[in-house]
Amino acid sequence: MNCREDETLDDLLRDNLRVVQGKKGYRFSVDAVLLAAFATLGRGSQVCELGAGSGVISVLLVQRDKSCSIKALEVQDSLWDRAVRTVKLNGLEDNIEVIKGDIRRVREIFPAGGFDLVVANPPFWRIGEGLLPEDPEVAAACHEVVVTLEEVIGAAAYLLRLGGKLALIQRAARLDEVIRLSHQYRVPVKRIRMVHPHQGRPANLVLTEGTKGAKPGVTVLSPLVIYEDTGIYTSEVISLYYGEER
Repeated sequence: MNCREDETLDDLLRDNLRVVQGKKGYRFSVDAVLLAAFATLGRGSQVCELGAGSGVISVLLVQRDKSCSIKALEVQDSLWDRAVRTVKLNGLEDNIEVIKGDIRRVREIFPAGGFDLVVANPPFWRIGEGLLPEDPEVAAACHEVVVTLEEVIGAAAYLLRLGGKLALIQRAARLDEVIRLSHQYRVPVKRIRMVHPHQGRPANLVLTEGTKGAKPGVTVLSPLVIYEDTGIYTSEVISLYYGEER
């Protein structure tokens, strides 16, 4: 059975993909869709997703290139179980292996330098920032109660081969921290795309991609706007969800 009474089976809106999610607790948002589209994915890439949630980003990456192979790491039992079922539901077992494990213990799980790409949607809020949700799934996903941004970047640096890439999405207010930590762990940021809720509004999110061992120099891409003035998604975001402009 793919879906239980306390879960929903949701359409990812493209290529007949579906995802198993809890009715309560953590549920994926547009962040995952943006990150999956932003990351540089080469032919036959060996990919690691840190903090897989329900497996949405890994599933979307395989739809971009079915030659890639992904190890999706998730520490929460409930989310790990849903991610496993999401992968099976979409028939992607040959591409994606969902592993139960802690990002902070990644050296015990994977060898060093084995991946071409690491993707992660780390918690947005430091301890003491924002309102900590009562639900433990949401708290761990959105706040640094289990893993910190620095621990995610440090784990990625260990996992990446020389020239491998780290793609992240984070609050725009923490861009300076992402840049500092990426430089510290020798995965300097090379691509940046600011994400704005509406045209003319300040960015609230940022997509970054670092390259292990790269020389200094950053490309700032055109901004991505989520909503039209009417409140509907922009044509670019719609194309990311559906695979084509509508």
